[in-house]
Amino acid sequence: MSSDSSQPPRRRSASAGPQRRGAALPSPPAARRGYRRALVLLGLFASLALGRLLWREVFVNQERFALREIVVRTHGPLSPAALVEASALSEGMNLLTVNLGEVAQRLETLPAVRQAEVVRDFSGRLTLRVEQREALAVLAGPPSAEGSPGASPLLIDATAVPFSAPSGLSLKALPWIRAASLPTQPAPGRPLPVPGLDAALRWIELCQRLHRDQALPALRELRLPKPWRLELQLEDGTLLLAAVQDFEAQRQRLERIWAEARQRHWKMESLDLASIRPPVRFAQPPQRPNP
Repeated sequence: MSSDSSQPPRRRSASAGPQRRGAALPSPPAARRGYRRALVLLGLFASLALGRLLWREVFVNQERFALREIVVRTHGPLSPAALVEASALSEGMNLLTVNLGEVAQRLETLPAVRQAEVVRDFSGRLTLRVEQREALAVLAGPPSAEGSPGASPLLIDATAVPFSAPSGLSLKALPWIRAASLPTQPAPGRPLPVPGLDAALRWIELCQRLHRDQALPALRELRLPKPWRLELQLEDGTLLLAAVQDFEAQRQRLERIWAEARQRHWKMESLDLASIRPPVRFAQPPQRPNP
């Protein structure tokens, strides 16, 4: 007598079905959190769009924020009209959208501009305060190099920065610096890397002050034959020899000797300021003081 040993299939527990269905569908709290996030994002986008619309209608499109006047405060060869053109500003632009820093940077790209500042006052006016470079001297190569490439004279200011000569400026009214060589491609807005140039500019400023205050003959030409040597040619023919180093000691010697030369009416031919006891060569024999 055989017996069937097969057993009827087991029935699933009642908890198996609900667990699988619960893993596939979000629970009510999670669904509510998702709805809230979606509403927050929609509200944020709507607020941004409304704020942008209000900004354009209240500020950007209002005529009271339009640029109506450009005031230029400057002194130098560049005209106000040329500075306004370089600033790329025009009447009717919105004052709120004008980037003041970018306007100042555009002005400072001009070689003749040392520093620029743009001021906004929300009354339809922008003020451009531009400090222009003042030419202190003309830098050129030796006379034998004139006409060769890269030998064109350059205007330089007190910081040795070159810039182009504006129209109407006479180069003859400025002292000339003769260097052994000039940079072929000077970097705009950067001091020229010419040996001895910084010392030459200090000497030019000193001679200009002594010419103004103590009647020293005007300086016409300053030569740099060597990186350590200076030759200053005055208007009356006097030749001053100086070293690049030890400027202060040489300045004191020049002021002392020139004061004595004025008092005794000396006519000097040359004066070597680099010596501790400067040798003086006279163009005319000095007059002896009356007893």
